[in-house]
Amino acid sequence: MNPHWKLALKRAIIEVLPGLQQLAQQFSEPYLTWRKENRAWHGEYCERPDITHALIAANAQLEKVGAPFCNALLNEYPKFRDGLVGCSGLGGQQLFADKTFVLRYLLGELWRRHGTFACNEAAVVELIEGFSEFIDRPTIRVRFQAELLNFRMAKEALSFPEGLVIRRLDEEEISHLNGGSLHTIGLLRPRSTSITEFVIEGEYKDQKLFAPELNSDSDKREEVRSQLDRAILSLRTFKEGRVGYDWIHYKFLGVCPLSAPSFGYSDLYIPAGTYHITDEEMHALAEHAQRIFAISDPAMETACRRLSDAEIRVRPEDQIVDAVIGMEALLLAALGNEDRRSELKYRFSIHYATLFENSSERRRAFKIAKDLYDLRSTLAHGSDVGRPPYRVGDKRLTLADAAKRAREALRRTVNHFLSTTETAVYKNPEFWERAYFGIGE
Repeated sequence: MNPHWKLALKRAIIEVLPGLQQLAQQFSEPYLTWRKENRAWHGEYCERPDITHALIAANAQLEKVGAPFCNALLNEYPKFRDGLVGCSGLGGQQLFADKTFVLRYLLGELWRRHGTFACNEAAVVELIEGFSEFIDRPTIRVRFQAELLNFRMAKEALSFPEGLVIRRLDEEEISHLNGGSLHTIGLLRPRSTSITEFVIEGEYKDQKLFAPELNSDSDKREEVRSQLDRAILSLRTFKEGRVGYDWIHYKFLGVCPLSAPSFGYSDLYIPAGTYHITDEEMHALAEHAQRIFAISDPAMETACRRLSDAEIRVRPEDQIVDAVIGMEALLLAALGNEDRRSELKYRFSIHYATLFENSSERRRAFKIAKDLYDLRSTLAHGSDVGRPPYRVGDKRLTLADAAKRAREALRRTVNHFLSTTETAVYKNPEFWERAYFGIGE
C-alpha cells in the first residue's frame, strides 16, 4: 500500500497538536457527572475542556493541513470519494465532503484516549494504524448495548448465550449516558428517568458498504432485537419482576469515524419495578438462559412469551389471561382437534395436577388450575367477574393476588418441561396418560 496518505496524516496531526493543546485550555463547558455514594446516585456539574469548540477555533489550520491528507487518501481509495459509506440499517456518512471531518474525528479520538493533545509520536502512529484498518477492512465491528431497566445484581458481569453479556456500567459510562456535555444531555436515553446501572450488550461484524449498496435489504438490527428479546425472555421466565429495555445504542468499534445511532422502541414499555438477581441465582440463571435460547418448539415458545408478557402487564386481568393461555399451550398441547371440543377445563386441571408429587398436592393443584381456568374464561369472554375476593384453590384472593398465582403456575409449568423441549413430551397423549397413574417415562 502506498504510505503517502499516512505520512500526510501524521504530519497534519503533529503540526496542529501544540495549538490545540493551548485552545483546549481556553475553552471549557459544564459537564454533568454521576457518582454513587451511600447506595444513591448523585449528579454534579464540573468544568471540562470543550474540545468541540477548540476544534472549531482551529478550523482554518485544520483545513490547510487536512487537504493534502484527504487528496492523497482519495487518490489511493477513490471509492470513498463518491458518496456514503456505512453499514446497512445503521446509515452512512460522506466522510470526505468536508476536508476536515476525518481529521477532527481523529484528533477528538486522540483526546478521548489520552485526555490531552500533548501526545508523543507513538500515540499518533497507533491512532493512524487503527484508522488504516478501518480503511482497508471490508467489515466493521459493531457493539450494541441496551440498558436493563429495573435490574440489579451484586456481581459485575454475567455471560449469556450467543456472546451476550450483562455487566455493570462504570461511573464514566453512566455519566456519558445520563449526563455529559450540556448540548448532549437527554439525547442518548431520553425516555427513562432513573439511573440504570446494568446493560446487556454484544458485538457483531457487518459489511462496510458504499452507496448505493447501503439501500440493501440486509439489516442486522432485527437479529440484534431477536437476541435481546431472547435474553429478556430468559430473565422474565426465570423469576418474577418487571425487567426489560427500551433503547438500543450502537457503537462502531476501533478507530472508526462513522457515527452510530440509537433506536428507541416505545412498544417495549416497562413499568416501574425491581428485578434482583442474587449471587446464589447466578449459575441457575445462566443455565436457564441456555435452555431458553435453545427453544425451537412453538408450544414452549408461546408459553414463555405469554409468561414474559404477563410479567409486565399493568392490569391483573391481562396477567391472568396471558398466564392461563401460556399454561394451555403446554398442558393441552397433546389434544387433537376432536379432543378440543370438550372437557378442556378438566384436562387442563388434571394435567397441571400431574406436575406435583403427592396426592394432597395434586388435589390442591387441580383446584387451583380449575379456578384459574374459570377466571380466565370469564375475563376472556367479557363477563363480569364479580366483586373480590376470588376463589383460587382453597384461598380467597384479590385479583392482583390471583394474577400472581397464575404467573407462578405458568412459571412452574414452563420450568417443568423446559429441559424436555427437544422431545416435547407434553405433545404426546401417552405421556399424559401415564402421568395420570403416576407411571414414569
